[in-house]
Amino acid sequence: MATMDGLLGDDAVRPAGWSDPEHLLKATGRVPLTDRDQLELGEAAGWFPLLG
Repeated sequence: MATMDGLLGDDAVRPAGWSDPEHLLKATGRVPLTDRDQLELGEAAGWFPLLG
């Protein structure tokens, strides 16, 4: 998880409600971001997927 959090950056944090598996799925683009995810991530939502 440290790698995904590192790719997300120091100024952005993943939504608190995300489990580790959910974070991995969304960070790799396997599961799309929801409207709520995008709202919580703000500008950082545009960086997804972190790995692609």
